[in-house]
Amino acid sequence: MKILTIITGGTIGSTTSGSTTSLDESKNYALINEYEKKYPDAIDFTVVSPYRILSENITANELNLLVNCVAENLD
Repeated sequence: MKILTIITGGTIGSTTSGSTTSLDESKNYALINEYEKKYPDAIDFTVVSPYRILSENITANELNLLVNCVAENLD
């Protein structure tokens, strides 16, 4: 099975310390890595990242980038 994973930052790819939330590159692949450990060779992950931004900072520009990314990766 093939799964396209689009990393954009956001909740899964961030760390909170006190009252500050920031992007954390080390967390971007954490879920994929855990899945691959549990089910080796079950999924062929393709990972793309059209941008990295916290969800609350997304504008129409990022939404357009996301739409274009999905369109480019459909097959």
